[in-house]
Amino acid sequence: MVWGYIQYGGMREICRVDGNINSLRYQDILAAHYIPNHRRGQILQQDGTPFHTSASTSKFLKAKKVKVLQDLPAQSPNMNIY
Repeated sequence: MVWGYIQYGGMREICRVDGNINSLRYQDILAAHYIPNHRRGQILQQDGTPFHTSASTSKFLKAKKVKVLQDLPAQSPNMNIY
């Protein structure tokens, strides 16, 4: 699988992820790829996948002062940029 994100101005990061993702692994990916590029005022949009919405991920994002768009369904077709 691949993980990536886009922001105003285009794609910023994409990385290959081997195996399954859980909350802690997702937080490691965010710490390595998203957090260094996060700008104050940006809002992170995620779907409702369990590792996106877990208590530990929410706590991690709050500690990093990342605002998150809430209440999107898991595997939402609205997340597709194409």
